[in-house]
Order: sequence, then structure tokens, then C-alpha cells
Amino acid sequence: MQALEGSTLRVILGKTRQYWWCLHIRTVCINTFWFNGHISIGVPRSRGFQAPNDVLSRTPLASWTDPPWATCIWSKPQECDGKLEVDSPSTFPDTEGVRLLVDGGHDVALTLRFVAPGEVAAFGHGQIRNPLPFALIVAAGVIAGKVASGACDPAACARIAAEMEEAGPRIAAQLTLDLGADPRALADDGLSPYTAAILKEDPCGMLSGLDSGLRLRILRGDRAAWAEVARSAEGKGLPDIAAGALSRGLPIPDSMAEELLGYCFQAELPLLTLRVLARIDGKRFLMPALQRASSLAWRRVAERIVQQARPGPKPYWLSSDSLRYAVLQIQAGCNQYRLLLDSFLQYLRASEEEEFLKDPCALPRDRGGAECPICLEPLCRSTPVAFVDAADAAVCLHLLCSKCARGYTSSTNTQGEALRCPECRRHAITMRQLPSLSEDPLRWFEFLASDTVSVNGKLAKSMLLRTISSILPVEADAIEAGRVGTELSQEVSASDFLTHELFVWVWRNVQEHLRCMKLGPPPDLEERRAWFKYWNLSESGRLSRAEVLRAILRSFRVSSTDRLKLQELRARVDKVWDLWQSNRLAVQGHADPNFVLCEEFARDGGFGDLLNEMFGLDPGGHDLHPAPPVEASSVSRRHAGQRRQPHGAPSPRGWRPAALWEGRPGSAGHLTRPLPGPTAFAAAGSAGDGPPPDLEVPSETVAPPGMLEASPLVLHIFDPFLHIVPAASASYLPGAAEANFKVHP
Repeated sequence: MQALEGSTLRVILGKTRQYWWCLHIRTVCINTFWFNGHISIGVPRSRGFQAPNDVLSRTPLASWTDPPWATCIWSKPQECDGKLEVDSPSTFPDTEGVRLLVDGGHDVALTLRFVAPGEVAAFGHGQIRNPLPFALIVAAGVIAGKVASGACDPAACARIAAEMEEAGPRIAAQLTLDLGADPRALADDGLSPYTAAILKEDPCGMLSGLDSGLRLRILRGDRAAWAEVARSAEGKGLPDIAAGALSRGLPIPDSMAEELLGYCFQAELPLLTLRVLARIDGKRFLMPALQRASSLAWRRVAERIVQQARPGPKPYWLSSDSLRYAVLQIQAGCNQYRLLLDSFLQYLRASEEEEFLKDPCALPRDRGGAECPICLEPLCRSTPVAFVDAADAAVCLHLLCSKCARGYTSSTNTQGEALRCPECRRHAITMRQLPSLSEDPLRWFEFLASDTVSVNGKLAKSMLLRTISSILPVEADAIEAGRVGTELSQEVSASDFLTHELFVWVWRNVQEHLRCMKLGPPPDLEERRAWFKYWNLSESGRLSRAEVLRAILRSFRVSSTDRLKLQELRARVDKVWDLWQSNRLAVQGHADPNFVLCEEFARDGGFGDLLNEMFGLDPGGHDLHPAPPVEASSVSRRHAGQRRQPHGAPSPRGWRPAALWEGRPGSAGHLTRPLPGPTAFAAAGSAGDGPPPDLEVPSETVAPPGMLEASPLVLHIFDPFLHIVPAASASYLPGAAEANFKVHP
């Protein structure tokens, strides 16, 4: 009985004025024989319509281009349910008929029965003779109190005959061709009737034009025979030959594969499309695949095309126009376009480290950001909470921290008061945390752009920037002053925001902020292994250049909105990294340009020592040596947070900076002797009440003219790469040097 799925029953009703009644059966339950489908009524355009006696004999085996019901005016299809009443499936051929009943007040009671080939059956006022080579299913009964009679479409009759094993493959194939089927039409398995005839039997004689020798070679497994068929007159320009070869793993030209891919989209063949995409790039079919991606099979096709993006600056589909179109389609209810938005977020995650080197993200946790109006703490230190209405949409953009939100809600419930925003006094039903911008940025924006806050789904730029400052430690004015990307309009839609450079900046900084919020206080750089493990966020055991840059920016508490300071520190990190790589290459003969191992970082004279010599004495590196400050003196302030060691002892870990710096192109000078360790100064200072002899502080506070220029050692201690940051060096070198050192002639 499942063979009736997809069948169409057409009957003629009435006596004086006849009209058509059409039932399309969509699905049939094999256990209960219940079915569902839809009913349409067709009224002839001519009042003098009379169904001819040969209506079936003219239409089922012809081209179906001019059936009598094609000229009718059809009503809108109405959904219906019904049931087929039969004793058992096995007795169906022997029964007098099967009753077809339709529920829902349609008043349909028809009897279905078989009419053998050549026999006569009623059809309207006349009779018809079955022209098919197998049994025809006819219907007779009453519909809405009117006498009705008609027949099922020949395709359903053929399926029933095949299920009952009364018609062989030759008859079924011949009927398919007689009904106008394309013998070169492909199926999802990569076969057409033509290619199936090549591999199996040819019941319809479709291979009359094919060389018999070629067919024998194909049957013997000759790999070259398929290509010869494709070049022959029978196969040239037809996709089924390429599909037949492709489904067997045989090589085919790219031009044939591209033609086959286009045919697969026209013929709606997603499974075969996946096979073709394993051979060629389908980027020009991405949007057609997304349009069909409401089905699982076509979604897999769209995913495969997205995954085909070649390595490079960015995928071909990552354009503002594509993303804007995807966002608009999602808002229109086409959720299959979320695949493009999700792929965009995956691309951002995959390119985080590479993009960090190009445009670092750094927002110190203790600076800026919107505050909770109750406790005045930065909102970015917890998850901001908004007041929402019954539709779970924000009633305003005044946010509380999660702790104050719980207390405020509990207080209003206890006192029996209505929940109101403490700033604008708008009523709310409850409070909800902001959706995650990292996971679903569209949901985050739509939550904010509610009807009470926005107009036509657009959010004021000032409100958007203020909300961003609640999830990041940065002021809204600083974001606008930073001029991230092009200028935003005063009214921002979801598609405007998600396709703007500001969204990428916010997304990357949110990821960085959440990542660093999970970290505890950083260890001292002197604890080399602990410092390495702390900043090796990938936990790979290899410190990348991006991780070193992140550590320095965080230690100096630099904001990514401070472009000049950020560029200065990045240049100094690059100099240290390049110097380390060149030294390692000279010593070992090989070097990994992307990573530093823990052993290389922690050993004496390793990368950690070089990093410490570059940044350890910089007054701005607050968190490189976060030990408590020691006694206030000119020397102790100079070396605050660093270990002490006896005066005259060798440099920490036996490190000789001159070994790495000597002969370096572009350096301001050369170190010709080891630097005394920072603890040497402290040890000497503790031997007596006054400073050590070699650091005796004169009564005057300014060194004699020319003395600082004569001491390249002092200059190198403060900034060994003066040519990199002349402006920054000038701001602190003279004062620090003159206050702490007396240079003896």
C-alpha cells in the first residue's frame, strides 16, 4: 500500500455540469493504512465541458502537455487525512475493492479496484478501456453526495504492479520512457537509466547507438572505456556518463565534473553533489546550497563548500555582502544561513593568534568600563544583567552586575514591590543575563534592540558603545576615539554591526578578556618556568611570539586603544625575538621561528634572560616583577622587585648580554663586560649605612656634562635598543640615570 505514496487520484463529479476532484496522497502508514494529503477542486473554464470517453487513453502515455484538467481553474489545496480499509495486504488483489475514506467533513467514500489490461471501466458519463500493459487502479463512489468516478495516475499503477510482481523491469522501464521520462536523468546514486543499462541489462534498447565493444570493455572493468563513451556521439555533453565514471572512482576531466555539479543542483541531487565536491571546488554554488540547506542533505553540501576554503588571508565567502545577506535571511526566518555566520565565528577563533600579532588585543582589567549603578564596580568583572519584559527582551539598557541583580530582585520580591530599573524606573518582569556575544552575536544584538529600546530593530550608536563598555574594561568614549574601522551611523542595525570592523574588534577583545579573567596573579619573571607555564595559554609546552607579546602587554598594562605605546612594545618584542632566533641559528644551526621551548626559555642565557634584560628594568613593567616594594632608596627603587645577590657576583644565571648583543646591526653600542646582577646593588647597599663605593652618590644631583654620553653601559641598562623608541626613552632615561649613578672618569 505504500506504493500509493505520491500518487494522484483524479475523478469526475456531477451529471449536468461536471468538474474535477483531485486527491494527492502524500504519505501512507504501513500499519494502519492511514494517509494524509491534500484535495483540490477543478472547475472547467467552458460551461460545455464534457469529459471525452478516451480521456485516459489520450493522456497517460502521451507527453502530458495538454491533459483535459490543465485548462481547469483549481482551488487552493486543502489538507486532509483519510484511511484505506482493506482486510489484509495479502488479500488486496483478490478483494472486490478497497474503500477510501476521507475525514474532516469532506464526505468522500470511494472504492478502488483493479481493471486488467484491455478491460473497460466507468469514467464520468462514459467508459474507458485500460491501455496500460498492467492493471489500472480506478475509483468509483460518492463525493459530497454526487456520483464520482475516475482513475489513479499511471505512475502509481506501475508502482503497484511492481510491488505485486506482475510487471517485470522491462515493462516498468518501457512505461517510464512512454511517460516522457528522460533516459539520461541522474539519480543520487550516480546512475541514470542509460548508465544502468550499460552496466546491467537494456530492456528498452537504449544502447542501440553505443558501440558494443565499448560496452563490453566497461563490463570488463576497463577504466579508459568510460572516457571513450563520454567522447562518443552518444555520451558527449551528457552528465550521466561523467557520474557513472565518478561513482566508480575513475578520473574525469574537471570540465566534465563542473558540468555535472551544475546538473546536480538543477536536478536536486545532494548525495551525488557531495561526491562531485570531493573532486572540484564548489564555491560558486555556496548560495544555491544555502538556499536548499533547510534539508539535512543540502546542509551537508553547504558545509562541504564552506570547508573547501583554501588557506589564505580570508575565505572567499567572508565578505561583508555575504554576511549581511546571511544576517538578513536569518532574521527573515531562514535559519539555514546560520551556517555562514557560524563559519565566520569559527574563522575568527582559528585566526586569533595570527591576528593578535597584527593587531594585538589588550585591555587592562583595572581600567575603565561601565559601572554597576548600585555597587559602582565595573560590570565587565561579572556577567551584566538586564531588566526584561514578558518576551525576554530588554526594557532598557541599564545593566547591573550579577551580584547586585540577585540582591535587588530579592529585595523587591520581599517588599512586594514591582520590579523597576533603578535608573529609568521602567517596569520589568524579571532580569536576565546578557546573551553571549562570543557564541551568538546576533542573539546578543537582538536582545538589546528590543521594541522598547530601538526603532525598527536599529540601536543608537551611543547605546551600543555603552553596552560594549559593560562587557569590556574600556570606556565608550575611548572606543569611539579609537576609530575602529569606518565610521558607524548613528542608528545601527544587526547587519551593520556584524559586518563592521568594530564587531571583530569587540569579539576578539571579549575573547581575550575572558581568557585573562581566568588567570590568577602572574608570577615573577625571575621564576622562569612558572612564568612560561602561566603565559603558555595554549598549554602546548611551546611559547609563541603572540603569547610573548600578550605577556608583555599585560605586564605593562597597555590598552589596545593606546596605539603608540602598543606599537613601541611590539617592536621591542620583535627585536628580542629576532635576536634570539639569529643567535640560536648561529649556535645550533637550526631554529624554529614560531616557538620557544620551556628549556630554551628557562636555561641560563636563554630567552627568559634576554626578555628580562630588555623589559625587566623598564619602570612600566608593573607585573614582570610583582614582588612587594622594598625600602625606599634611589638604588632600591631602581631595582624594585628583583632578586638580590652578593656584590661582585656574576650576573643572574651566568648571563652575558654582550654575547647576544655584540655586533648586532643597528644597536646603539656594545656591552663589553657582564652586567652586574640587580641584587649586587642591594647587597652592597646593605653592608653599611652609605652606598657602595662604586655607586657613591655625590652631593649634586646632576652628573657633570658629558658623563652620561661617555657611559654606554648605563644607556644599555635602561634601553639597549634606543633607536627603537627614542621618544619613550627620552622621557625616563636622564632622570633615572642621573638620580642613581655617579659615573667616575
